[in-house]
Amino acid sequence: MLGVYGMGDIFPQGFPVLQKTSGLGGKDYISGYGGDNTKTQEENRTAIASTRRRPVILLHGDGGTASTWNSAAYTGFSTYAGLIDSAGYTPSHVWAISYFGEPAHAISSERTVPAVIDDVRSFIDAVLEYTGAEKVDIIALSMGVT
Repeated sequence: MLGVYGMGDIFPQGFPVLQKTSGLGGKDYISGYGGDNTKTQEENRTAIASTRRRPVILLHGDGGTASTWNSAAYTGFSTYAGLIDSAGYTPSHVWAISYFGEPAHAISSERTVPAVIDDVRSFIDAVLEYTGAEKVDIIALSMGVT
């Protein structure tokens, strides 16, 4: 999965391809981005451990995608850039999921929290496993808060 942060799917080598359970998003795998794709799993773990900060998972709102966090359109600033440039996080720390796909599919009655909760949980578990962290911090907006 190659791409540019926030412009498709990009994960570091060794991060698992997670199968979707919701059937939403037009792909059979969970999309998003996270970690530093120039580093190995061990290097990502070392970068996280060296800061004494937990990995951060970004959950978008209804109609959003993982790339929401790289744009000022929804939040007024790039949350991703703010975490990296101003808050002392590294790219190894920051993870985002597009639980409705990328680009997001049209709003429908199927786009509900229960429809995607298993996919979000799988993503959280995969980030915990990949990073070796015991906990993650979650930043969410709109439906992502739900």
